[in-house]
Amino acid sequence: MKIKLPSTVATNDTNDTVDTNDTIDTNDTIDVEIKKYIAEDKPSIVYALRNSINRPKIQPDTPHFLHSRKLFGRLDVIKQFVDKCRLNKLGPSRYTGRLFTICRALKVHPNDLIKNFETTEKLFLDFESLWSKINPDKTTEEYRKAIRKFLSYNKVTIEPRSKAIPATTDSKGDYARVHLNNIEFTNGLDFIEKKAGFDYKALYALTHEIFPRPETLYNYTPNIDIQYAEVDGKSYPYGEATVYEKKQNKYYEKIILDPRVLKITSELKKGVPICATPTKTIERTLSVVLRDFYRDIGKIDSGVQYKKGQEGWLYTNRPIYSLRHSAAMLWMSRTNFNATLVAKLGWEDPKTLSTYYAKTTVKNIMQSGMCYYCRPPQVKTDMSVFCSPTHALAYYFKVFNFA
Repeated sequence: MKIKLPSTVATNDTNDTVDTNDTIDTNDTIDVEIKKYIAEDKPSIVYALRNSINRPKIQPDTPHFLHSRKLFGRLDVIKQFVDKCRLNKLGPSRYTGRLFTICRALKVHPNDLIKNFETTEKLFLDFESLWSKINPDKTTEEYRKAIRKFLSYNKVTIEPRSKAIPATTDSKGDYARVHLNNIEFTNGLDFIEKKAGFDYKALYALTHEIFPRPETLYNYTPNIDIQYAEVDGKSYPYGEATVYEKKQNKYYEKIILDPRVLKITSELKKGVPICATPTKTIERTLSVVLRDFYRDIGKIDSGVQYKKGQEGWLYTNRPIYSLRHSAAMLWMSRTNFNATLVAKLGWEDPKTLSTYYAKTTVKNIMQSGMCYYCRPPQVKTDMSVFCSPTHALAYYFKVFNFA
């Protein structure tokens, strides 16, 4: 079913419009300026050569199987681990690369990691000791995850309260308030299309609306069905989609409320991924343009080196994933801060959502029951809140001139 949407969408600022007619046909040659931007050679940083823990120098006593990742991957215990990962629909490289780093740094065989849990704990503490000397401000969390997965697939009992290799995350919810407000998101639609083209605008818009993980986004083929919701006697279209998250081995139902995003999806080719370029190119290009956008709106400063835990670190180092955090905040504001409801759209549980993605503040508590559609405040902020998704839908159609 097709929906008729106007070609020009008015923003909250009546002086600004987002012209959705000037789209780029993916069959045509991309604009020269855009092509130059994508292919632009960024200044490279030259680092002094040093003995990195990720690439330690091969010593005379380094075992032959640790001379390369390929040789490491030929070990029977690693091949069996890779097979088990694939059976469980997990990407093995996420773990094997880190196992290789651990074994090479310690000059041990992976079999030494699975003799018994106590031995593994001692070896991992040795690894962390080396790691802290070279990477004092970086976490070993992903290496712990790799070790625990390796142990579990080799049927080694893991002590539930291990201090050396805990199951807990190092994150303290430092990025649980990272978000783009209404005006910033709207500006991003125009900025990204001008810099990288319509396909990347679509990737940006969909990520902020249905928040797939980056690795899911790159190969996502839109499968959006148009549905209708009745609000005060009027019928408003919205989108429904299903997204498979490989990390969780789970399908999630998604909703598209923003009519601007729905219009963008209606202009995408059917049955094919959004962007017909290699994954690495998509990731690199989208990351570059997002960082430039974050700088443009003042989220980050090129002259500042952010430490992990600062919001600027996430915008700089995980520019695409930052949109997933922003989407969590957006959906909390659309549902009267109902973490249980929002978690069903893309998280394992409400605790994960409210701790690491969208922390509820005192301000949010005081906004509970407020709705920009049915109970609007006298003084509005740059982040609209609603009592329900349907009222958010009706409000968007009115504000963005889709009604």
